[in-house]
Amino acid sequence: MSALLRRHYDAPVEDVWDAVTDPNRMKRWLLPVSGDLREGDSLTITGTPDQSVGRVIGWLSSRR
Repeated sequence: MSALLRRHYDAPVEDVWDAVTDPNRMKRWLLPVSGDLREGDSLTITGTPDQSVGRVIGWLSSRR
């Protein structure tokens, strides 16, 4: 399984990037996430009846 999230936010790109890569900020708009969000590391998404476990396979910045 993979996920690709696309959405426009009226905020500086640095602020949005921090919000999707910082577990403490991510839980405010998605669900609580534990683990490390670096490439290759595992993460667990909680807050639902079933926990979701995954692995970060990569990050793509919109700045290319």
